[in-house]
Amino acid sequence: TTTQITDTSFLDLHLVGRITDSGRFLAWEHLSILTSIFSLSSYDRLAASENTLVSGQVNLPDLGVDFISNPAQPEAVVAFQSAEELVPPNNADTNMEIFTTRLVLPPGPEVFCSAPNLGISIPDRGDPGADAGISNTITIPDLGTIVDVNVSLLIDHSFVNDLEVRLTHDTVTNRRLVNRPRAGAGGPRCSGDDIEATIDDEGAGGDVDIQCNALAPAILSPPSYTPDQSLDVFDGGPSAGDWTINVRDRRNNNQVGTLEQWCVIITAN
Repeated sequence: TTTQITDTSFLDLHLVGRITDSGRFLAWEHLSILTSIFSLSSYDRLAASENTLVSGQVNLPDLGVDFISNPAQPEAVVAFQSAEELVPPNNADTNMEIFTTRLVLPPGPEVFCSAPNLGISIPDRGDPGADAGISNTITIPDLGTIVDVNVSLLIDHSFVNDLEVRLTHDTVTNRRLVNRPRAGAGGPRCSGDDIEATIDDEGAGGDVDIQCNALAPAILSPPSYTPDQSLDVFDGGPSAGDWTINVRDRRNNNQVGTLEQWCVIITAN
């Protein structure tokens, strides 16, 4: 939708417009042809009210765009100027006028990450606490109903075949993302170092459990990889609440590592 903010007049010339980052306030330059006086005005989009801020010559940037006023449903709010008749029958005089328009964008993924450099030690199998592994939780606000979930992992470990990674949220518990990767289907254990990868049901790289690069990281995105157990069980459920990752070392070989960071990537509506 496009709205003309300024009044159409042969004796008034409205110059450059600018919108604030919040998308609420718009300012523009105004020149009265009759009096040759410049002024700067503001417009409150929510209250639909106008105020004159200053008089005298001022200069403003040409364009303002707001993508942040509603993160759950991203929208772009644009302020622009035009001498064309954009909203008939307004602006028939072809003087410069100020307009706003709102573009509703399709919902996109939102990314929620743990703190960086967590450095949570993953105990070797046989060490105290190894059976339970280590866990970390990210609390996510209500974004609506889940359409898609992906998970990114940053794990430092000197033998990735030792690792089992699971995800829990709401009524879905211990969903296995990574299950002791091997060098190909039926291949030898992946003895490579580290995982820096995105887990995605639509992952173009195929099964995460059969990835093993010769150089670290042994499992690296892009591309993304499909999980051991599908993430689509979360689809249709609530986004809000605790999301918990669990990482376990399933082999006693004195190869250890740390969970450094992980993220939940949610598309909701």
